[in-house]
Amino acid sequence: WGGASPHPLPRLPASGSGARVGSRSYRCATHALAVGCDAAVGWDTMDPMKHPFVPVALISFLAAAPGAAQTSAPLPPPVGNVFVVDDSGGPGVAFTDLQPAVDAAVDGDVLLVKSGTYSGFTIDGKALILQADTGHQVLVKSTAFLPAVVKNLDADQSVVLRGIDLDGGSLGGLLPPNNTPTYVGGFASNDNAGNVWVEDCQILGTATAARVCNSSSVVFVRCQLRSEDLGGNISFLGVPGGSSLDCEDSEVHLYGSSFQGGGGSSFEGLSACDGGHGARLDGGFLFASDCSFAGGSGGNSVVECGDGGHGLFLQAGAPDAWTLGASFQGGPSVPGIFCMTPAGSEVAVESGVHTAIPRAPLSMSASSPVREGASVALTFEGPPGAFLFLTIGRGPLSVFSASLNGSKLVARPRYTFSLGPIPASGVLETGAPLVPLRGPLGFRVQASYLLAGDVILGEASTILGLAPPF
Repeated sequence: WGGASPHPLPRLPASGSGARVGSRSYRCATHALAVGCDAAVGWDTMDPMKHPFVPVALISFLAAAPGAAQTSAPLPPPVGNVFVVDDSGGPGVAFTDLQPAVDAAVDGDVLLVKSGTYSGFTIDGKALILQADTGHQVLVKSTAFLPAVVKNLDADQSVVLRGIDLDGGSLGGLLPPNNTPTYVGGFASNDNAGNVWVEDCQILGTATAARVCNSSSVVFVRCQLRSEDLGGNISFLGVPGGSSLDCEDSEVHLYGSSFQGGGGSSFEGLSACDGGHGARLDGGFLFASDCSFAGGSGGNSVVECGDGGHGLFLQAGAPDAWTLGASFQGGPSVPGIFCMTPAGSEVAVESGVHTAIPRAPLSMSASSPVREGASVALTFEGPPGAFLFLTIGRGPLSVFSASLNGSKLVARPRYTFSLGPIPASGVLETGAPLVPLRGPLGFRVQASYLLAGDVILGEASTILGLAPPF
């Protein structure tokens, strides 16, 4: 601040990709922000004053600098209209259920959802933000088999679901006509060329909690996915446990999330089935940081036993999977009197390659939505002493970089600046108030760190800024 970084910028050895750390400062109104070190974290740096879509978060951090004057930089335009959704109705409420709100919305609109229980919805070829309001509990329960479906996004469209819990479990034994439990779940992303971002959501499926098919960019951040334990329910006789995450010919990026496969069905003296997997891949790509994967238990009917599910299962199509700071647990096999089957593996590879990155993960959380005048609260957790950076931008991205040990999740124009070293506690908390807005604004932030010559791209978050009257 005041024309220079508040922390000395580290310098890497002059070899290898991203080895040189450049220090560059740009003046914005009456003060400057050090936005260097982009070579280190793999981002490109641009003068924010030369671009009309300067993220309001950047302006907020500038305005929050000690002794800084209020910036006169132009604010970004709003993302679209805001529709308030509340199942109890009332003043200012535009819709009482989600599907009518989705149908009325156009690209760029925001659905601000209040506490309540809502029926399932489908987003078909629209770029929308569905955001639970601060402190509100939003539950979407399926009346068919999928509480939420996102499909047919173009490459320039994106969908954000944040704080929306999806319950596709406990359907009373119902199955689709083809009796295929793969499609009985909580969430589906189908045929999407654009980015689908799911954050702070709990997703439960009777079989598969989330299915991702032919989608080029799907991100789960701080989510809990669980497939239901089918147990001794006679309605599921002969049905294996579902994978918590089932991916086919898709690219997925996972951060700070858990994936629990479902237990296989069993019925005394009749049949037993295998447990589901924490995540199953058929082709495509997966990167997971700071995630846990657990297989479901095999069923047991005394005369038949089912295998335990795998934590991570690369089954077919030569998938490419990379994990950093992840944990894996195979599902148990429950022995019967006349049977014994194997427990699931932590990681099972029948096709493709799994690569584990031996680095410590970096987690981050950011408050959202944030009203004008309120503060964006940011919390980071990583290895003490690591030098922390924050990247801010408007658009989504999901490009994996092996040399940077993670995925770039913020698109151009984007700006990176230093937050200093992570303290000995391993936790750094900071924030800044939003300056006045011209309308709702969505943007993304991603953390990264530099330690002992290594760069790790960490967790990211979407933030929705709201102007009055919302």
